[in-house]
Amino acid sequence: MREDFENPAWKETAANPHDTPLSARGLRQAGDVAEALRGKGVRAVFSSPFLRALQTAHPLAEACGLPVFVEPGLSEWLNPEWFPAPPRWMTPGETAVLFPRVDATYEPAVVPQFPEVSETRDVFDRVGKTLRLLLDRYPEGDIAIFAHGASLAQGIAALIGGLEGVDLRTASITAVAISPSGTTLLASGSSHLQDTDDHLRFH
Repeated sequence: MREDFENPAWKETAANPHDTPLSARGLRQAGDVAEALRGKGVRAVFSSPFLRALQTAHPLAEACGLPVFVEPGLSEWLNPEWFPAPPRWMTPGETAVLFPRVDATYEPAVVPQFPEVSETRDVFDRVGKTLRLLLDRYPEGDIAIFAHGASLAQGIAALIGGLEGVDLRTASITAVAISPSGTTLLASGSSHLQDTDDHLRFH
């Protein structure tokens, strides 16, 4: 849960109004995600460069003793109706100061191009390409990916061919199994959360 969803006035005084942090509720949800995935064999943690995604990913990395790889290819949909200009993300060095688990030497797989007009074309292509490259880098073991409603929706659709049975509410967890014989949706839901958001949000 992001701060500006619960406190719309936050943007009026924010230094970077297009990169909202998590709210207090969102930070609790991030803790629930980390607890749900602790001990489940996660071997790599990837996050969008947006602040709220990093705040969600970092507790799991801490719990598992893993680095966080900041991957711009997982970023929010760069919709020109939402962003008047390309968003400014923290540099790897700035990110690592706030999030000690961030690997500042990580080389991104994909750098998105602004603007992205179509979710089902631009975001689908960008996140699908990103996921294929990440899976090539980590062909064995489980990886955890922290992104956004639109980018996760299009990434999952690129992997499994649709979104039937996928829960896209804030802080939900979707598990996908990939093997030589195909890709399968294993589970998707929010039952791990103590405080579930009942709304479907995409930005």
